Amino acid sequence: MKKIFLCLLTAGIFNFLSTKITPSVKAQSVAWFDSSWGYRQEITIDHTKVANTDLVDFPVLISKLDSSLRNLANNGHVGQNDGGDFVFTGGDGVSKLDHEVEKYNPATGQLITWVRIPTLSPNTDTIVYLYYGNQNCPKQWNRAGVWDNNYLAVYHLSETSGKHFDSTTNGKNSTAVAVARQGADIGIIGPADEFNGKSNWINLPAIGFAGNKATLEGWAKSDVTAGSHQIVARFYQQQMIGMYSGSWATFINPGGFGAISGGKPDSGWHHIVGTYNGSLTTANLKLYRDGNQVDTSNGTGIITNDTKSWQIGAGNYWDGIIDEVRISKTPRSADWIKTEYLNQSNPAAFLTFGNEEGSQQVPTPTLIPTTTLTPTPTPTVNPVGWNYTLTIPTADHQDYGLSYPATYVFNLPAGLSETTVYKKYLISDSWSPLPQKNAGELFNGVEAARFDFPANKAYVSVAFSDQSNEIYLLFKDAPGNKIAVVFDKIALYYDNRQAAAVFTADDWMAYYSYPEFITASNEFQARGLWLTVSIVTGEHYPASWAGIQQELDEGYIEPASHSKTHPNLPYKDYDAEIGGSAADLKNNLTLPPLNRKGTSEYIYAWIEPGCAINDIVRQKLGYYKYLTDRGGWGSTAFPAWDLTNGTYGRTFINVWMDPEGTSDLSTLNSAFDQTYQAGGIYHAFFHPAAIDWSANGYALKHFDYVKGRSDVWYTGFGHLYAYHYLQERGKVSVIPSN
Repeated sequence: MKKIFLCLLTAGIFNFLSTKITPSVKAQSVAWFDSSWGYRQEITIDHTKVANTDLVDFPVLISKLDSSLRNLANNGHVGQNDGGDFVFTGGDGVSKLDHEVEKYNPATGQLITWVRIPTLSPNTDTIVYLYYGNQNCPKQWNRAGVWDNNYLAVYHLSETSGKHFDSTTNGKNSTAVAVARQGADIGIIGPADEFNGKSNWINLPAIGFAGNKATLEGWAKSDVTAGSHQIVARFYQQQMIGMYSGSWATFINPGGFGAISGGKPDSGWHHIVGTYNGSLTTANLKLYRDGNQVDTSNGTGIITNDTKSWQIGAGNYWDGIIDEVRISKTPRSADWIKTEYLNQSNPAAFLTFGNEEGSQQVPTPTLIPTTTLTPTPTPTVNPVGWNYTLTIPTADHQDYGLSYPATYVFNLPAGLSETTVYKKYLISDSWSPLPQKNAGELFNGVEAARFDFPANKAYVSVAFSDQSNEIYLLFKDAPGNKIAVVFDKIALYYDNRQAAAVFTADDWMAYYSYPEFITASNEFQARGLWLTVSIVTGEHYPASWAGIQQELDEGYIEPASHSKTHPNLPYKDYDAEIGGSAADLKNNLTLPPLNRKGTSEYIYAWIEPGCAINDIVRQKLGYYKYLTDRGGWGSTAFPAWDLTNGTYGRTFINVWMDPEGTSDLSTLNSAFDQTYQAGGIYHAFFHPAAIDWSANGYALKHFDYVKGRSDVWYTGFGHLYAYHYLQERGKVSVIPSN
């Protein structure tokens, strides 16, 4: 019996000859918050990173980039595009904790959030659970509940335009913002502001301590090492943290005394904190740098000038970046400040995440042999072998990324009614089942399997990854047996759709049509339509990289290059206009997942300035690895591959939707109908500034007419050709396996 059990345990199955040992199953020991939430992850806070004493109501930074935390449209499990379904609980899995989402990127799964921990222990690890996967719940965050009553103001500096908001209930929002970059992804924690050292600052309202206790704190990175510059200050009132005569320093009223020997600034990030306790007789003022006390000074009395306003980055003007500014009416303890530094400087070392769990997940069996024998065999979970290996040449994979899922059509055996397709990228990986979709569902650009059992067809949409040049596919029937399938072809369009629809919007630049581009993006996102935005990247534009990034993060937006300066032919500098503009997009934006392979990013589409082209432009497009370029009116059919220049030939549009082009609704709808019935590519372009965006305008009515058709492929212009490259160029080897 011992030999039998050891064989079973080693194999990980319960079959042995004709007998089966019945396992006892260990149920989940931690309760589930609510079955409406589909997923959770356990978070363990390392007690060795908590300094010395219990910290009460401590706001912990929890930051993670995880593909599971993408939204549903990006193959993740988060139910709401703004992360409104995130819930944090204590270690019991049920007791809800207040949290604030500083940033959530649904396309990448980046989450930056602050969670109030009732008691953070230095002696035992603290367990927290993160729940998600509820599309219909009210927003779960409670921003103000994170910050205790001693916080007078908290600024994450994550807003990309307009005001910077105070996260406390005190409402001390900024009254003016003038910075080089606002809410850009340049901070040590997340978004932050960049100051030019000449004229940049953020104005805040009056913030009063009403007593003799205070803490000022912030993260800063300085581009200069000399002079006196303030991170945050009550200007000219001797209350600040920052630099004084080339050293880190803090000042406090009354009397203008200060701790000014905080060490010389360098080009790195530093956490600077000043605390004041006027009831002490010595060392009333303390200066901390990177979690350590570095200087003290003496002074007593009530803090003065409570009616005066505050500034961030003013007072000789900060030159560099500032992140996470806080003002409190209590002197935070040395242990509190040390723990803040350890948490915020390296959240990955401060806490760890467990594996994702599902609410309906079958618990892992605990194998305990019993004397009960059952004569029913159980099939293995992962049969040996697979059906097909898809392989792409390394050079093509590197040149183009090829992260858009292509649809591989397979012939199924007759008589099936249920099938599951599994994939993996490495032989050593575990098999992952592909999500299953139905013909009536609306989905685009995601990995999925769809079956037409009456026709004995499987449509398997999968994408290559940065892990390897291979994809392994395994088909199983309902009992879990491997089934024989035969590869047919790569479908002309994604998911074997009837037709494709593409929209391009031109001239996103500073002096022209920025608000209208935001409107256009929002309207397309609301309808589930993809929009390719052509961006002029040179000096003075685009108006806000952060604004463009926000639209990319919200989904359904693909960036394309429209040159650096929108020149006429001949260009003064072809490399700068064509290669330089693509580099600008990659360097200033985090591109959507469909434009990435690991850390590599790709711009597929060139939108011709003035619909003009010459041989040099064609040659440069191939050199800089563009796949397509768009001119004016003409055929929207796929052009042939240009062997001379290494890119596809020019493509064109069906309609120009500006009032100067075609603004008649019936004409637009008819153009779409004709293309749809012919199984073609419908390509409409417009300038957002020229469009009437009212609810009764022709544009929105046309978009409503086109949207929501499950047999139409809605895609970005560049993505269309990334898919076509795989479908048409014969680069993918589809190899039957064992």
